[in-house]
Amino acid sequence: MHFLSLPVATVSCASTVIPILLAVWLLSRVERMIDKVMPGALKTIFVPLLSLLIVAPITLIAIGPLGIFAGNALSGGIIWLIENMGLVAGIVVGGTLSLIIITDMRWCPL
Repeated sequence: MHFLSLPVATVSCASTVIPILLAVWLLSRVERMIDKVMPGALKTIFVPLLSLLIVAPITLIAIGPLGIFAGNALSGGIIWLIENMGLVAGIVVGGTLSLIIITDMRWCPL
């Protein structure tokens, strides 16, 4: 798939939160920058519109695949930890279980 002649990787972000967190962080930065330069009368309509027009393609092209890669690396690290470290893995995974659930990593294949 291509967007403005740039290749877009088709990845499924259905069961991950990492790309969403990265996209929302970027959207907050872009929104602040646009809000500084936009005249007051136009802010209500054009700040959200321009923010989404800028961040949506960046999310689809870069942040989505990058977030999927980071999620796969994290799940691979958790699997390695469980297979090789025993008690240490139990302590680390147990101590970070709430973070694992919040970021939807509970679906990583064990």
